[in-house]
Amino acid sequence: MNFNLNKVTADGILIDDYVSFSEDYLKLTTIKKLDNVHVTGRLYYSTTREVIFNGQIEGVMQLEDYHTGELIDYPFKTPVEEVLASDEYLEEKGKNMQNNLDLKEILWQNIVLEVPIRASKTAEVEIKKGEGWEMKDEFSKKEQSGLECFKALLDKGKE
Repeated sequence: MNFNLNKVTADGILIDDYVSFSEDYLKLTTIKKLDNVHVTGRLYYSTTREVIFNGQIEGVMQLEDYHTGELIDYPFKTPVEEVLASDEYLEEKGKNMQNNLDLKEILWQNIVLEVPIRASKTAEVEIKKGEGWEMKDEFSKKEQSGLECFKALLDKGKE
């Protein structure tokens, strides 16, 4: 998604396109697959001569289920408003080369921010038990038998 900033008019450039990301993008993330990300928005110059992208990205990323390890689809939809370059930067770049902007990098940075720490199809965690151990969630409480002697002291102090 390269854009020549010299061709941006006062109205800007309207964007309605689909982007896919290669394995090179995905290899350092937990995302397993990311295709057909829908990008809509406008690339324009602001009144202060800054290049701004204002739009939205939405799609479905494939992630590993936190509990089962199988691949699940995780839909996302996020607004994006980025100041991409200032007028001084563009003047400096314009002396040496064409003012091309790769919007794909900006989109990728915003997508990575949407990746959850843990993703799962189910919200509930199964309570599992084994010999001498038990896995519980943070909300289940059990009285610890080793502290019963202190409980008796507390009850005696209330009298």
